[in-house]
Amino acid sequence: MNVSDKTIESANNSNYQPTDNQLFLVREIDKLLSPKKEILSNSMLSDSQRFNQVNQLYIKAEAWLLATSDDKKVYSTLLNLWGRFLNQCDAYSDAEQVFLKKVRVDEQLYGAEHEETAYTYDKLGSVYELLDKGQQALDCYYKELAIREKVLGPNHLLTADSLHR
Repeated sequence: MNVSDKTIESANNSNYQPTDNQLFLVREIDKLLSPKKEILSNSMLSDSQRFNQVNQLYIKAEAWLLATSDDKKVYSTLLNLWGRFLNQCDAYSDAEQVFLKKVRVDEQLYGAEHEETAYTYDKLGSVYELLDKGQQALDCYYKELAIREKVLGPNHLLTADSLHR
């Protein structure tokens, strides 16, 4: 799923309608990240070379977005994709830093009690768990659960999923 697909999916699953400027930003970020698939499938590169090149694309996309726009929704989406990429590559310390950034952005954008903020705490908690930072993982999971109970209610499926841990 590319950045455009994520934005369109978010729009379809809520009342959120991306602005023309947001769609422009997403298309530009897609262009910056477009070599990603080619790099990941290049058998001439080592795993670390592939990782470094794709990570550099994300860094370039972040720098471009921060220099071009103050749109936090697009930035939050980019951070989510980047954090998930780092997590899949077992770069947990880097993923931790990206998800910490995303928590700050989401709290500014949506507030401390919003489903997107809860989602980010879940992702951050998973990273902490993989880093053997048990107490920090629990803290994130408790924050996620508290937000979901308040926002979605105690009987919602996502709240129940949070309790499953």
